[in-house]
Amino acid sequence: METNQTKEYVFSILTENHPGILHRIASVFLRRKVNIETLNVTASAQEGFSRFIIVVLIEDAVAQTITRQIQKIVGVVCVNSNN
Repeated sequence: METNQTKEYVFSILTENHPGILHRIASVFLRRKVNIETLNVTASAQEGFSRFIIVVLIEDAVAQTITRQIQKIVGVVCVNSNN
């Protein structure tokens, strides 16, 4: 029987720099009741874009679901998650 283990996942998200994008991304984690361990937002090398680095402790299945949900957000260009 497989046990669900939480792992540290790092989400790297490239977004267009629009007001409210942080709220929309954070709400994906809130709806899943996932605590964000660290959150770092910086300007990207490309003007008009921001890079989010989010670290959370979650299970594999939850990470996949969150990745798919973030990809659907308007203004999100790219999402990568690795543990």
